[in-house]
Amino acid sequence: MTQYMGTVGAPTITDIEAIYDCDSICVLQCRASAPDASGKKLSETVRYIFVRDNFLSSSSGKPVYLDNIAGARYLDAQGKKEYCDRIIANGPNQYAYFLGISEPVDSF
Repeated sequence: MTQYMGTVGAPTITDIEAIYDCDSICVLQCRASAPDASGKKLSETVRYIFVRDNFLSSSSGKPVYLDNIAGARYLDAQGKKEYCDRIIANGPNQYAYFLGISEPVDSF
């Protein structure tokens, strides 16, 4: 999160909640705030995407995970429902999209 926001210290994370969660994908939303190099407080709403690469996990014999952090508006209950409905409707294409925008997690 520090790298994503470009802040000096580790951001304070609040209002974290799962938007979508299944066996291969987890999408969280939260609010992050921290000071930048000049001391100005930066605040941002972000989504954290955590995805299991099923192909690499199967071929390597151990779980392989990827993740991504992206800015986004904070979703209310209706917004979360619509977001989940879109993921479900797009199925494999959505999974491929999440894999494509994510990078390998170095360690667990």
